[in-house]
Amino acid sequence: MSDEAVPPPEIVQTGSRRAPSSALDPQPARPVPLSLRVLFGASVALSVVAGGAVLADLTALRQSSAQLDQFRVIQGTLERLQSSLVDAETGERGYLLTGRAVYLEPYINAKAIYPTLLADLESLAGRDEEISRDLTQLKPLIVERMGSIETAI
Repeated sequence: MSDEAVPPPEIVQTGSRRAPSSALDPQPARPVPLSLRVLFGASVALSVVAGGAVLADLTALRQSSAQLDQFRVIQGTLERLQSSLVDAETGERGYLLTGRAVYLEPYINAKAIYPTLLADLESLAGRDEEISRDLTQLKPLIVERMGSIETAI
């Protein structure tokens, strides 16, 4: 080997992928046309209005859902009341047909539970005028019927 220096290998680039020099040069900003600015402003305003409408609908939906839940509780209590009154009549019939006191048990249970169920309904009705008015009409009818069953027994 000789002491002569060997030149480094030459790197040759082919097919360079550099961006054209015009893409790198800063270009002056073009003003946004007035029609696009108006369209953007209108779309923002429409989005705000639509968002407000959705919010109002959600609030109404929550109120309706809470009211529906309360009506379901009222309906369940009414069904229990009706069932207890049917049980009272069943006990009355059983006792009157057979004369056996064992058939009075459904009546005795209904007599104990119906005042509580009526009080629950009055409490659940709260400020609902229609339900309160219906309960005001229903209560004396129930008391009268329970009294007639007791008289018959």
